[in-house]
Amino acid sequence: MHLQTTSSYLLSPKTTTLIKNISNYDRIGRKKLEFIREVSDINDVKTLAALIEAYRKITGEAKASSKAVNPIRQKFDADAIRQRRGRVGHDKDKIMRIIREMDVQEPIEQLLAQLTK
Repeated sequence: MHLQTTSSYLLSPKTTTLIKNISNYDRIGRKKLEFIREVSDINDVKTLAALIEAYRKITGEAKASSKAVNPIRQKFDADAIRQRRGRVGHDKDKIMRIIREMDVQEPIEQLLAQLTK
């Protein structure tokens, strides 16, 4: 196992990743607070209205572009998956009718043996 030393501590890669994620969240939090302070300093109604409109446009586009997530199926249904993907299954009745029309007289063992030659 690879361990990284930081400030006289031995950290696993998972712990190092966790620390990086926490510091990223901390950075994001600081940026949010900084932005909130800037917004709270706005004294012009038109500027604030334009900022609100831009924010709603950005978040609206993000929501509109996010793909809807399909719920997880509780039961596996091969026919439903085939139908959703646009694939049509075999027509079993048609296949059986063709087999009967062929009227094969040889035993199955002999036919299988011919395939392995």
